[in-house]
Amino acid sequence: MTHQLTAYEALVFPDYGAFELFDADCDAHDDNTLIARARADVAAGNGYEVRICCVQATHRVKLRIETWTGEPPTPEGWEGRRDLRMELPTGQLVISEGTMGARCVTVPTGDHHARVFYRGREETRGTTSSPAQENELSWQEGGEGLEGTEEYLVRLWPETPSHHVP
Repeated sequence: MTHQLTAYEALVFPDYGAFELFDADCDAHDDNTLIARARADVAAGNGYEVRICCVQATHRVKLRIETWTGEPPTPEGWEGRRDLRMELPTGQLVISEGTMGARCVTVPTGDHHARVFYRGREETRGTTSSPAQENELSWQEGGEGLEGTEEYLVRLWPETPSHHVP
């Protein structure tokens, strides 16, 4: 029986329109092919890091990270998903907000299947038409107008040969 091991939730700043997840021992760097794929597909990974591109870049987005013993059931109410993989040798998952800083979350070590769900992207896209308009909305509403509208759920579970994602 599959069950949830851990859950972590935070608001994350998508510096330059994105944030990254990687193991603390990973030598993450700007991978231009990864960046381009994430822009086209919302999220992309190379086995060592996952980049998630957001619609906007001036408000924090909601991120929830869950670890499971096996493949969890699919939650309802999400716009889409991406299936990736991650190697987490230290179990210290870094959430990098680019120039805004980083924080670590403890997760089980090993090779993981990473399923990224997303929602609120269309709602965010429909609210603003430009970064200048986002900034104006932010100023008028005390910086919280769009905060948390975009949401991302990352579910991790041990990778098995039958669930290998390239």
